[in-house]
Amino acid sequence: MIMKTNKLIVTLSAVAVAAFVAGCGDSKPKTEEKPAAASTPASTPATSPQAALTEAAHQATDSAKASAAIVVQETKTVLSNATAHIEQTTTTLTVEPKKAAEAAAAPVTNAVAEATKQVETTTATATAQAQTLIDKATALVTDKKYQEALTSLQQLSGFQLTAEQQKTVDGLKATIQTAMNSEAGKAVQGLFK
Repeated sequence: MIMKTNKLIVTLSAVAVAAFVAGCGDSKPKTEEKPAAASTPASTPATSPQAALTEAAHQATDSAKASAAIVVQETKTVLSNATAHIEQTTTTLTVEPKKAAEAAAAPVTNAVAEATKQVETTTATATAQAQTLIDKATALVTDKKYQEALTSLQQLSGFQLTAEQQKTVDGLKATIQTAMNSEAGKAVQGLFK
């Protein structure tokens, strides 16, 4: 019986660590975004749509981070409640072993399921926010606004992308680079005419 209790505590600890890691993510300092913005050519002034897009991306990132922090806090609360319940159940196990074991299994299973659901929800939200940025960048490439599209893609640095999203981002970057090189070549040819 004590071994089962120890396994439950280890399982809940693992869930807490997973939730914490999912909440923290691989966030990168915002200072990495600033040099990219500074590398914009001096002849291309920042436009209000670009500023709005940048602000929307920052808000999406902040929202994802806030959601992750909430999930971590809720997971800590669930784990704390589960630990208190396990301690109470351990006392009961010495009196009525079989009955108490059945009663303890349901709340712990529910707590683990709830924590897992919260982590999945946060991950889905972050994936959707990343997809929104990718879709905006795609639309900007279609409109031949390559610098703005590149800025939008740079805002994805704090997100963990799916394999499909990463493939799309890599394709967009290649398209942008090719288009920008082509435009630069045309500009040079125009100088010699």
